Amino acid sequence: MTYNLHWKDFLRIAAALKSARYNIGALLRDVDSSEVYPVGDALVLPFRHVETLQRFTDEMEEPQARQALVMIVSQAFGKPMTLRAMLNRADAP
Repeated sequence: MTYNLHWKDFLRIAAALKSARYNIGALLRDVDSSEVYPVGDALVLPFRHVETLQRFTDEMEEPQARQALVMIVSQAFGKPMTLRAMLNRADAP
């Protein structure tokens, strides 16, 4: 399974997800889709910018937003998955 193949579909669905302060779909556009990869049942999301990573992390502290996004990612990728956000090492200073 190629995870990047489904990334655009995932972003389109996530764009409709509004949370406390930010549009989660917009935050996810900062993820380097060529670097998205699974680790066990988690999907690693390498963000390009630390500010966006922090905003995303803040949004994921809201249980409803986190639950909705996990459900969306699980549907988009065809199996139960969680999310693991990190800073993309290639873009780190």
